[in-house]
Amino acid sequence: MPETMGISKFGPNIAEQTPRESRRESTGWEGMIRNRDGKKITALLLGAASMLAVAAPAAPVRAASIILAEVSGSNSGSGLSSGFAGATEEFAVLSLAYGFNSFSGGTQPWGLDIDLQLGADIQWTLGSSGVYDFNAINSADFLGVASRLTNGVTEDLSVGRLPFYSKPGSGLSFSGSFGTGPEDGMLGHSPDLQGSSIDFIRLVVDRVFIEATSYDTYGTLEWDLQAKWQIWGTAPIPEPSGLLLFSTGMLLVGRATRRRPAA
Repeated sequence: MPETMGISKFGPNIAEQTPRESRRESTGWEGMIRNRDGKKITALLLGAASMLAVAAPAAPVRAASIILAEVSGSNSGSGLSSGFAGATEEFAVLSLAYGFNSFSGGTQPWGLDIDLQLGADIQWTLGSSGVYDFNAINSADFLGVASRLTNGVTEDLSVGRLPFYSKPGSGLSFSGSFGTGPEDGMLGHSPDLQGSSIDFIRLVVDRVFIEATSYDTYGTLEWDLQAKWQIWGTAPIPEPSGLLLFSTGMLLVGRATRRRPAA
């Protein structure tokens, strides 16, 4: 009698199974009902979760900060001039800048006429080396420089390498230069670092050598400044596509609702 009730409820496919096959499928008709309904409910939940994955936007995942670009800050040179007579070597200033206009007449440190600049307020003494990280907390121009590095417009980027010396009665003076070039060439990325997020900018100084030599009415100034600028940051990385999750859920639905072929 229980088997007759099963036939009327589940149809002819169940009736054609042998008792041994039914035992492999479940422990009884009530067990089969629970198993089949359970599969359907599970499949439905999986499908709903997949649909939610499609609807929800993928949140960006932040990777560890890496070196996005590196710019050389090295420069060597020498000069022979009456202006170097009686000079004493002092220190070096290394800077990364946008909008270099002139060596004088500006409001930046040392009177430089520059729009934005990092490093001009740090003095590297003779024989020194080390690392300094510029960020939004310790550098007033950091956010402006970071914005220009990532605005998607190829602009001129400058690197200052300035050896300072002093003379009795005339105070501090400097020689050296600002090396300027388009960002795509300086950074190795075109148009710039667009799409990246700048965490900090690191100045790595390897060598500071300055030597002043005086003669009767003239003198020489020699320098060798070895340094590099490293731009550290990250770029957003999207999570796995919601469409892929949706496809996986649909496959699970298909497997969960498939019936065993008739014997």
